[in-house]
Parts: sequence; C-alpha cells; structure tokens
Amino acid sequence: ASEGDPYLRPEKATRLQLKYTYKRNALTVFYNDHKNTMEAIPLNRDNAIVQKYSNADLNSIGALASLVFKHTSWLDGFYTFRINQQRKSGFIDGNDFELENFYSRISITENIKFDDTFKMSVLFIYTQPSLRGLQKVKERPNLNFSFNKSFDKNLQLSIYLRDIFKIANKTTITRDLDEIYFNGVNTFDSRGINFSLSYKFNDRKKTDTKKLNPDETRQRL
Repeated sequence: ASEGDPYLRPEKATRLQLKYTYKRNALTVFYNDHKNTMEAIPLNRDNAIVQKYSNADLNSIGALASLVFKHTSWLDGFYTFRINQQRKSGFIDGNDFELENFYSRISITENIKFDDTFKMSVLFIYTQPSLRGLQKVKERPNLNFSFNKSFDKNLQLSIYLRDIFKIANKTTITRDLDEIYFNGVNTFDSRGINFSLSYKFNDRKKTDTKKLNPDETRQRL
C-alpha cells in the first residue's frame, strides 16, 4: 500500500564546484545540497509496510581527481578517484531520521597501442557502498574491454565487451528504517557486446576556392 502527501514542498538544489587543472590532470572539490527531495519512505503501520511520499534532504561533499599517465610509447593510463560523504535526513510521522555514508569510486583505464591501426583499452571500476534513495548499495566491481581496428583511413571497426567475466552481475541493497529491515539481492546477466563499423565516404579533401572581386561578381550576375 502507499500514502500520498499533499504537503510536499518543492525541491531546491545548491551546487558549488571548484576545479583546478594542470595539463591533462584535474582536481575538483564539490558540495551539493538538495532540499526537499521526494522519497517513498517505508512506514510501519501495525506490522504492515506502507510506502509514503515525503520530503528528505541530501547533502554531499567530496573531491574528484583525474590523472593521465604516459607509461611508454605504446601504453598510457587514465585514472579517476572520487570520494565524498553522503548524508540524508528527513521525517517519518514526525520523527527524525538520518543516514550517513562514506562513498568512493575508482576508475582505471589502460590504453594499449599495438600499432597505428590497432588499439585496445581495459577499464576497471570499483565502487564502494553508496546511498541510493534511502537504501545502501553494497560495493560493486566492473571490468570492460574495448578494441579499435582501422583497416584504412576510411574504414574502422570498434568492439566493446562489457563484464564478460560476470563480476558485476549482482547488486545487493539494504535498508534499516523505522523498524523495517530490507535486504534485497538483484542478480542479472550483465554481459554484453557492442560493435560498430564506420566508413567515411568523404575523405574531406581540401578544395581551393577563388575569391572574386566586386567587378567579377557583377559580370557573373
């Protein structure tokens, strides 16, 4: 069952961001403040669970760093690191509730250049527990591969392999609120293959153009 709330307030968001860049590297510090976000909050009504829409506040502060490394002439890496503190608060039937969580995410991309026509990328992502609404999502790894092959200057083949080892095929969600404990595990087939074949019909050759003076323009008219 569910309950509406005619007293829902409009959401307001304040976002502040400070970014510093050096060559291809960057460091960003951010603060997000969301007031009156709408949440479906579970309530305990005589041992029956009722979903009631209510307002909640979400605050997060953290930093994001992105780094580029040139290991060798055939190998380079792109790394991102994100950390932030999450806090969500609100009311349940006049009672305050508060959830806090420290969240971090690491993304590592290694680009391998076999030659001028064949390149490969390996992407690994690891996410620590995070808040999704009023629920906590447990850590989750992810490993993907991509291949790019150029047959000539016009024809190119791209292949993307998503989680072929099935390490990201499970999401665990927990919630403990208003004496209601929820633990859910979603298992799915996260594997996937995407490929694309592109061909440039126009090689974009530069053409010479002659600029006419006013007298020549009048003669052509």
